[in-house]
Amino acid sequence: MTHTPFESAANFLLLDDNRIEPNEAGIWIQAAHEASTASHRRLRLCEAGAFLARLFARRPWLDAVQFKLASSITHAGAGKYLRLLRCEVEEVRFVPACALPEGEFPGGEADADVATASLMEDLLDYEFELYGDLRGGHGRLDDLALSLRRAPIESLLQARPLSGAMAVKAWELDKLD
Repeated sequence: MTHTPFESAANFLLLDDNRIEPNEAGIWIQAAHEASTASHRRLRLCEAGAFLARLFARRPWLDAVQFKLASSITHAGAGKYLRLLRCEVEEVRFVPACALPEGEFPGGEADADVATASLMEDLLDYEFELYGDLRGGHGRLDDLALSLRRAPIESLLQARPLSGAMAVKAWELDKLD
């Protein structure tokens, strides 16, 4: 009996004792998928680290920021639901004695509303991806609060390219839950 390519590909088999097990190719595919999934999760977390570091790199005046990504589900009719994410900057702290750009801060005065608007420009473009990257996917619905300071990544901000993985480590983003 000759085997077609489909028959010799990864497969699940019903065994004599009624267990269902993958064949050898299936075992290999499952292991490769698990490794790839874990690697992709780490890569997405590194992207989040680089994105968050960029918030500070673009704003030398930013000393710390606290924000929340609020997740909810709403009924959209006809048995459909939508996931909503809302980003809220809750607190901004300025680097002490840092000259503020006149074009951004009229009179060079620290203004939390102006700082919040500046941060929201970046956050709103990336909030959905950021939530997924930090939560390991979009299966969760809980809110995510982040409190980030410049100090842990200060040395990273001095060099390019800046490693997202190093920012994750410095802020311990891999320990969020």
